[in-house]
Amino acid sequence: MIIIDANYILRWFLNDIVGQAVVVDALLRSSDPDSIVLDRVTVAEVTYVLRAQKYDHGQVFRLLEELSYYPSLATMDTVDSAALEIYRDTSLDFEDCVLLAFSKLKNYDIGTFDKDLLKHTT
Repeated sequence: MIIIDANYILRWFLNDIVGQAVVVDALLRSSDPDSIVLDRVTVAEVTYVLRAQKYDHGQVFRLLEELSYYPSLATMDTVDSAALEIYRDTSLDFEDCVLLAFSKLKNYDIGTFDKDLLKHTT
């Protein structure tokens, strides 16, 4: 098993440092099924960096969806998958989407003053 950080994903997606992008691509293609972990902290960092570079939520979602087609990438848990779908369909930050996913899937209340997040809790 290997857990990858945001820089791995960003180099692969942006292809801005070709040598590093090649390394990541080779890892994704050659690793055993379910042997690469992409955790929610890494996803949050990837979404943050790409939004700062003016990628929209749909583009970021498609990148992460494309990654999920690699058999080597371990399946995300239900909360993270739901959070990504919420992220795709809203303007919320990924971190808020995780809270909203927990709220919806586990019937949690959310304590927040964030008006945008509150709009999605009803």
